[in-house]
Amino acid sequence: MQLHLENECTKYEISCPFADSQCTFKSVRSEMAKHLKESPGLHLNLMCKTIFVQKKQMTIMGEIVEKQKEQLVS
Repeated sequence: MQLHLENECTKYEISCPFADSQCTFKSVRSEMAKHLKESPGLHLNLMCKTIFVQKKQMTIMGEIVEKQKEQLVS
C-alpha cells in the first residue's frame, strides 16, 4: 500500500519536483503535470537562483581549501 501511495496513486499529495529549489507548490499527483507545464519560467528562475547560490558556496569552499593548504605547508 505504501509503495502505491508514494509512487502511483493519483490522489496522493506530492511536492513539486523543484521543491529543493524553493518551489512550494503541492498537489495531488494527477495535477502535477499541469503545474509543471504552466510554470517553466518560475522553475527556470528558481533553478538559476539555486545555481547562483551553489556557485557562490563553491567559491567560498575553494577559498577555505586554499587557506587550509597554506596552513598545512607553513
